[in-house]
Amino acid sequence: MSCRRIGLLCAGLVLPVYLGTILPAVGWGDSGDLALAAVTMGVPHPSGYPLYTLLGKLFTYLPVGTIPWRLGLFSALCASGTVGLFAALLLRYTGCAPGAFVTALAFALSLTFWEGAITIEVYALHLLLVLLLATVVAWGARGEIVAFLLGLGFAHHLTILFLLPAFLGWIGVFRFVSCSGGEGTCRPVSLRRGHLRICLRVVAAFFAPLALYLWLPLAAGLDRPYLWGDLTTLGGVFDQITGTMYHHRWSGFSLPVLGANLERYGHDLLRQLTPFGVLAASWGGIMLLWRGEKGRLLLLAAFFLPPFLYALNFTIDDIEAYHLVPNGVLFFCAGVGIASVFPRG
Repeated sequence: MSCRRIGLLCAGLVLPVYLGTILPAVGWGDSGDLALAAVTMGVPHPSGYPLYTLLGKLFTYLPVGTIPWRLGLFSALCASGTVGLFAALLLRYTGCAPGAFVTALAFALSLTFWEGAITIEVYALHLLLVLLLATVVAWGARGEIVAFLLGLGFAHHLTILFLLPAFLGWIGVFRFVSCSGGEGTCRPVSLRRGHLRICLRVVAAFFAPLALYLWLPLAAGLDRPYLWGDLTTLGGVFDQITGTMYHHRWSGFSLPVLGANLERYGHDLLRQLTPFGVLAASWGGIMLLWRGEKGRLLLLAAFFLPPFLYALNFTIDDIEAYHLVPNGVLFFCAGVGIASVFPRG
């Protein structure tokens, strides 16, 4: 089975599940804030989420369901796309369709991911952008495309910053083995050294999506009915984008906070992956070492550790949402472990 087919299959299977479980009304937490911002084209809590707000506004025009359901549909489509890309990437690396299929569905139905797929939240779109980035890098896309998607990621959720070292390392060093078996390795992202014109295009492609943040002061100037914070000054806009009001929630590696969050993560890990998934992920890591693929293991660690350490130091009620990227890495390792028991092909 090709990467495209397994991606479409997995996305098509989970989408009806999400559609059947979308919350018909506004949920808890930030859902009301985000829904109101989308409906009024206002500005929600920091960092302002201009990409989510503008895309969400388009979904409010759909002639189906309630407005909360339409915004839940936005999350469901993003989540199903994420699952499809995850399955395609896993198949590309392992060459094992059954392992990729089973692991992608397990990831899709893990509790926090499923919750993000059926509620008004920003995390489904965030994960879709992360997986889109991983996909275009794995398939050797042009540097401008990679830079544009990275810029979109920054225009949505700033925690993508923690994945920047991993993506840069991947672009510069790593190539994934083709899933088609024998067609060779993927070409690297085409950032040719010494070509100033290409470098300028890459820089422009990255900064272009960041112009979405201009919506924050523009919304204030248009006197939109729902605005979070003071967006009439440059300092106020900067504080909104950088989330200054949340900086006090960073513990600075306080041992009591680290211990409590680590214990909380351990419980959450067993809920999301189940004990079998944790064992499969451990076996996948062992297999990478056994096959001498230390480079790829380090790459996965680069995707896991920065967001994981950030979550350990952050004190918020819904911290489980910040475990999604680290848990996604562990699901990938579980897929490697599961694939090792199947013959390739």
